[in-house]
Amino acid sequence: MPATLSLPDLDLTSDEPLEPVADIAERETGVRPHPTTIVRWCAGRGAAGIKLPSIVATRRRMTKRSVYRAWLQAVNDARNS
Repeated sequence: MPATLSLPDLDLTSDEPLEPVADIAERETGVRPHPTTIVRWCAGRGAAGIKLPSIVATRRRMTKRSVYRAWLQAVNDARNS
């Protein structure tokens, strides 16, 4: 794992909209993750030990696309190091 890992904060005051994690993941990867996978990424052990910053709104896990992309890059870096 990289010595310094910094993910962007989930800034709720920025203009970037919150979107459901499942929708972002499907758009970015072409595969819609299982709901349990989303819980594991956000509230569980994460992926490669790195949790995806998110909030629960309207009974769904929500994040921002830029945060998801940074998290995905951090997970890839951790797995490939």
